[in-house]
Amino acid sequence: TTILPDQLDLGRAPTAADWSTRDLALRQSYARSVVDNWTKLHAAPPTLRIALPDGPGARMLFRAISQDYAAIGLSVVLVPWDAPADLRLIDEVAPFDSALWYLARLGCDLNRLCSKEGEAKLTAAREARSEADRSRTLGEAETLILAAANYIPLGMPIRFSLVRPRLTGYALSPRARHPLNALFRDTR
Repeated sequence: TTILPDQLDLGRAPTAADWSTRDLALRQSYARSVVDNWTKLHAAPPTLRIALPDGPGARMLFRAISQDYAAIGLSVVLVPWDAPADLRLIDEVAPFDSALWYLARLGCDLNRLCSKEGEAKLTAAREARSEADRSRTLGEAETLILAAANYIPLGMPIRFSLVRPRLTGYALSPRARHPLNALFRDTR
């Protein structure tokens, strides 16, 4: 329910979306009323175009999303990854542990729906001269970007690891990135 997976360099816990504490039935009822009002104004409910990569996991995700949207009276259609879409899956591994990376993924350079004020705060955070200023402006950016509501978190990042059972000292990376990745050389 947050746009950041953890506190990172924010200086506080990430802000949860205001709807996250409401009961599911109440959220669905509200969403149905929004769809009903749209339908009254436009004579038909909207159809959302959802872009997902090819693969069985994406098909399973699409089926689940279809059922969830059907519960509020919306239909969805799966479109190719490079086609125009209303919703697009962001499936990336964060290259470093910073709120800046996560928030920039929702910035105006990559999204037509964005918070211009949030984008300005991200720029200020990049140019901050102290950690305190950086943390403060990142917090302000996170609040503004969350308010833009252009992101639907599906869950915490996950990463599968194949490790022999006899390996000792193995620990899961909570960020889906191994801390020693920087030691690998590009052999291209």
